[in-house]
Amino acid sequence: MDKRFIRIAAIALILILVAGVYIAKNYGEIAGLKDAVSLNAGDLQAESDPLEAASFDRSMIEDNELPLILVLGSDTCGPCMRMLPDLETLREIYAGRVDVAYLDINDNPEVMYSIPVRVTPTIAVFMPDGKPFVPAEGNKIPFILYSDRNTGEHMVTVAEGALPLDMLRALAEELLVD
Repeated sequence: MDKRFIRIAAIALILILVAGVYIAKNYGEIAGLKDAVSLNAGDLQAESDPLEAASFDRSMIEDNELPLILVLGSDTCGPCMRMLPDLETLREIYAGRVDVAYLDINDNPEVMYSIPVRVTPTIAVFMPDGKPFVPAEGNKIPFILYSDRNTGEHMVTVAEGALPLDMLRALAEELLVD
């Protein structure tokens, strides 16, 4: 065999062994850190109860009389948890004009049958009566428009990833113009 190959393999094996020893020695700390993050995320989630929808069913979209900004996230998603205060602010600013809801996809997995979720947070936007939102030309938010594969009918508009409050406000304003 080539000596160069043997050296590379030996170095890779040593690195794997060192990483394994590190993980074995620090497993308790890593598990504790994971539990602390989960606990803190749960605390943030608990503080946002007014924003949390009890459970999802399609009627919360179809029967809505106001434009709806529906954020799909998870209590283990840092960006989702950081968005919660901004969503609460948005909800207060646009009360009675735009509905803002947050759903934890772990508690409401059935939502993913209606809305494609590739990343969290995913922000789905609907007009009254469940009609999909169509963003204006030149919109600064990178929306994805999903269509029915058989009919080509526009079904849902989503933005993937967290949005800052100023972009959420711009989105709400655009919903009110339509």
